[in-house]
Amino acid sequence: MSKTILYYFTASFPYGLGETWKLNELNVLVNEFDEIHVVPLYHHNNLNNIKKIPNQIIVHSPLLGETSKHYHLVDILSVLTDKNIFYFLGDFFRKKVFLKKRLFSRWMLTALRIIKLNRHPLLNTLKKIDDPNTFFYFFWGVGAADVIPFLNEKRNKKVMVRMHRYDLFENEVENYIPFRKDLMNFSSSIAPSSKAGEIHLKTLYPKFEDKVHVRMLGVKSIGQSTPLYDGVFRIVTVSYMAPVKRLNILANALKGFTESIEWTHLGDGPLRSEIEDIIKTLPNHVKVNLMGMVESTKVQEILVNQPFNLFLNISESEGVPFSIMEALASGIPVMATDVGGTAEIIDDAVGRLLPKALTPEMLCEELVCFNKLSTTEKEKKANQAYQRYLSHCDAEKLTKEIANELKKLS
Repeated sequence: MSKTILYYFTASFPYGLGETWKLNELNVLVNEFDEIHVVPLYHHNNLNNIKKIPNQIIVHSPLLGETSKHYHLVDILSVLTDKNIFYFLGDFFRKKVFLKKRLFSRWMLTALRIIKLNRHPLLNTLKKIDDPNTFFYFFWGVGAADVIPFLNEKRNKKVMVRMHRYDLFENEVENYIPFRKDLMNFSSSIAPSSKAGEIHLKTLYPKFEDKVHVRMLGVKSIGQSTPLYDGVFRIVTVSYMAPVKRLNILANALKGFTESIEWTHLGDGPLRSEIEDIIKTLPNHVKVNLMGMVESTKVQEILVNQPFNLFLNISESEGVPFSIMEALASGIPVMATDVGGTAEIIDDAVGRLLPKALTPEMLCEELVCFNKLSTTEKEKKANQAYQRYLSHCDAEKLTKEIANELKKLS
């Protein structure tokens, strides 16, 4: 029997600053395939600090240089004179992208990326492969995955595409992800990371519903946290400090909290100065630790080693957040908004599911209620949180399921 080969396409891992949790998958996949090639799309200004991954994995240089959000007249001419112009125009007219500047820009930049990928030597080599034991796994539904209709033009390859949030929910990006129908058509399997994502895709593309199956992501537990119940309510958040994460709601909610509370946040971003201004107005019994950017490999260590009582995620939009899964894997109760696939792993048993239309006053009330729970009730939620990790978020179990599905593709 010929050896099994997996091509694993990423956004920037192992070059970029993010995506380090892909190691959870790769450490399992090395035991499922004879040969693995990791193919990043970009380097994200991090060419010289490649992350350490298993030695037997072959890492390719990034397919493209840095991403750009701008295009010029020469780029438009490049698209209009490309041999695949009719492919590009099909989406252009079908989705009426000419009606909005932002949609046109998204269409143009994606078309340019496809042209560059189609010229890449590695992609041209991969197009020629016709081997039932070679598999193509795209971790994101946009980026390198845009080239799938050309890579698998003859439909002789086994191609799986994972989708999460920004690369999945079209209603969050003005109802337009370029060439989405073509990607669905030429892929063998589409694996949204949440039930909400599965419903979204099957509703928009019923013709391809047989290809769409939930394949949740997971994390690896490194131990369980030991919380303190000493009169200080310790809460933790982990996110980029962007408006969508709505950390300003939490900061303002703390103004009405009358007991001793300590909020620790891991992450940085453009909302930091606004949060710092709110923090200055908080009463003395509220302590805030803004720890700034923390390496993703260190986040779980902090969650396990600090005595947190509750993890919060009050984002306006999510897939199934890794940070929430890491909290569950650390045995920390979770309070989170009912967005994306969060409700698939969070409920009252492990914490609290909050409405998306959340206000500071509502959040403050929820925090007060949680803090008033007895120690026994809090410990029960912590234990249930870890059990939820074992049943829904165990990376090893979930990755083996992915490997099995890849091998069964026809």
